[in-house]
This record gives sequence, structure tokens and C-alpha cells, in this order.
Amino acid sequence: MKFTDLINERNIDLTLSADSELETIVSMVDLASHCEKVEDTGEIARSILHYEVMASSFTGSCGVVFHSLSDGISAPKIFFGRFDKGIGYHSKGGRSIDIVFLVAAPTGQERELADVFETLDRLLQQEQIR
Repeated sequence: MKFTDLINERNIDLTLSADSELETIVSMVDLASHCEKVEDTGEIARSILHYEVMASSFTGSCGVVFHSLSDGISAPKIFFGRFDKGIGYHSKGGRSIDIVFLVAAPTGQERELADVFETLDRLLQQEQIR
């Protein structure tokens, strides 16, 4: 899976503004609403919140990765946001959150979602990206 198949300039917001995890999720779902592969943002939001109740999203050194498996999207996609004023909010673990990813895939495509995570992980390990 090529990274360029997963994200494009419409899937990126470099001016996020949110004071809480819930506001950040709403902002990322709104960003996803502009993607032609997204069919139902409500389903994506429900899926994210479901996973957040089960276990908190992965939080790295300065960012968080939300994920969704739902019927609200027809192909795997990545959405990226950066807070325009630096720190958007603090995670449950107390870490500052500056960047946010939403990784979404259709229901039943758990393997594809895992592939998207692997692609994103490989990219973020590159020194010039960090």
C-alpha cells in the first residue's frame, strides 16, 4: 500500500484548534468529511468513540492516533492534523498533543487497517519526517 493512496492535501489540516480530546475527534471527523471515500461521518465518529471507551488511542511523543473501522468509509485513509498554536490539549497520560492522525478503514478490513498503521509507522521512523 502506497502512502499517496492513503492521504492527499485535502486530508490535512495544519490549523487545528481544540481544547479537548472530544473536540479533536470532532475536528478530525470534520476533516474526513471532505474525502470522497467517506460516506458517513457519524459512523466514523461512533467507531472512534467506541475504541476510545475500550482503550485509549495510541499516544506517541507529541501526537495521538485515532482509528476507525466502520461502514462510514469505503477505502482505507489517513487524515492528519497539527495544532496551529502548538499544544492542543494533554492526553490522559498528561502528554502534550501537537499532532493528530485519524486512520480509518471499512468494517471487515482489519488487515488493511493494520497495513495503514505499518505504513504510517515506517514513515514516522524516518529522521527527515520527525
